[in-house]
Amino acid sequence: MGDDLQRHKALKRILLDRKASLAERDDAAIDLGDFDDPEALDALMEIAVRRILYWHLVGNLLRLFGNPTHPECYWNTMRIQ
Repeated sequence: MGDDLQRHKALKRILLDRKASLAERDDAAIDLGDFDDPEALDALMEIAVRRILYWHLVGNLLRLFGNPTHPECYWNTMRIQ
């Protein structure tokens, strides 16, 4: 039981570590999926929500700042004023 707990914590730490390589985080997610544990599911859900929020933010930033043809683009609204 103790070894599983330590492995679980290490995998969660790798999964949430932004400096870990994509391959390391991918392996950690797969290995965490093998645990029949609510905390493992929580860690997987946490990283999924972070990714969704990140890409939602990126999409909004691109929509507002990065697309000069979009009417709500920051650069177009600045020209109007």
